[in-house]
Amino acid sequence: MRKIRAVLFDMDGLLRDTEKLNIECVCLVAREMGAELQPEVVARRIMGTARAQIVAAYQSLLPDSVDGAAFYQRKNELFAKRKHQEGVKPMKGAMELLHWLHEKGIACVLVTATVGEAARERLRENGMWDLLPYRVTGDMPLPSKPDPAPYLKGAELA
Repeated sequence: MRKIRAVLFDMDGLLRDTEKLNIECVCLVAREMGAELQPEVVARRIMGTARAQIVAAYQSLLPDSVDGAAFYQRKNELFAKRKHQEGVKPMKGAMELLHWLHEKGIACVLVTATVGEAARERLRENGMWDLLPYRVTGDMPLPSKPDPAPYLKGAELA
């Protein structure tokens, strides 16, 4: 039987409990701008992708009068405000799993569409950054998830 050498982790929604708050912010900003978005549509079309894909998805989901980039910026402002007020916790069991893998000598690899500096800041908030020594971030010259390239790069790094 082959030994597991590495485990690849997405950040938001897997290591950090951010997806629900993010989706809520998207839906609130849509209402502010006179549109209605369903949470399940937001989750399916927007979560886990890079900025350019997110802005394009907003543009396709929202009325023509709403600028996708402005929407993205407003959503990020609201998200930052609520994140500061409410905090973002690790997902249940995430820290324990990262520590366990570290103790077993199994490499932990971050694979996220978030740019490196932002990922570092967010994971440091929860004490996770140093437990993920191998990292593939959204500012690397790779296609964005769900393309397999970031995951293949992550496996290569480990």
